[in-house]
Amino acid sequence: MDKKLLGLRKFNIFMACLHFGQGIAMLLLSTNLKVPVTASFLKFDVLTKSLYPKMSTLFEIKLGPLVASFLFLSALAHF
Repeated sequence: MDKKLLGLRKFNIFMACLHFGQGIAMLLLSTNLKVPVTASFLKFDVLTKSLYPKMSTLFEIKLGPLVASFLFLSALAHF
């Protein structure tokens, strides 16, 4: 049983290093692509006395660091 646990430990350390390296590579190779996060709601027009849809951008988030954070979390779980 100890041999299996030692093999599992080595595997997890290897995978943690691999995922950490992939996260670093993702950060270095990613572009500045930003994805907008929007909200949509109804607004009342006083003149026409009707509702119309209103969309506004809340913020923009960079996609590269968001994806890299998943790899860093995976590396942390393996450690």
